[in-house]
Amino acid sequence: MELFEIWALPRVAVFAVAVAAVVFALRTERPTAGQIAWYVAFLSWGATLCMGGGGEGTAAAVVGFAVMALPAVALVLASWLLPRGRSDTVTAETGLLVCIAASMWAAGFSYSYDNSGETAPVELLVWFLFLAAAFVAAAIPLPSRRIAYGAAALTCVVLGVFREWLLWSETGQHPDIPFNDDYLVAAVYVGIPLIGVALQLLWWARRRRRG
Repeated sequence: MELFEIWALPRVAVFAVAVAAVVFALRTERPTAGQIAWYVAFLSWGATLCMGGGGEGTAAAVVGFAVMALPAVALVLASWLLPRGRSDTVTAETGLLVCIAASMWAAGFSYSYDNSGETAPVELLVWFLFLAAAFVAAAIPLPSRRIAYGAAALTCVVLGVFREWLLWSETGQHPDIPFNDDYLVAAVYVGIPLIGVALQLLWWARRRRRG
């Protein structure tokens, strides 16, 4: 296993702060302390993402995946461990969904506009399937989120399975698609989750009328 470049050590340190903040936020029973910890986690994770890679080799790849995966893992844990309706729970869910959306964009952007002439890498498929599994796991204890999280999981599956057409081209215009890929990506990346949210709101409204 290759060692990190020395300049990558600050990134690892900031990521460690993000992990520690998530662990504290999941364990504390004080909502105010939990909210502060989540804000620290979001800022630390965002800073880690913006700091770029950590060199080359297996170790750097593992850390890079851990950074990208932290929000999804934290969302699953928050869904299972945090009490619903508490202020820090709302902060956690909102912030983690934003972070997951950012990680999806970062992964897609990093693999887009390729001119290698090769097929889209399987790593991108694995990444989006991992996110889909995380959304499913987070939805299991939360009936009030299952439609919305299910739509998010479907988005990840579509992006992963059809990555060759959506995320892997030199110019943003795949030869097999008669219009700009950006519109199709936007329809998948934004449209499917929005439909899920709308259906979830209808589910809530219907349940409230019955209640």
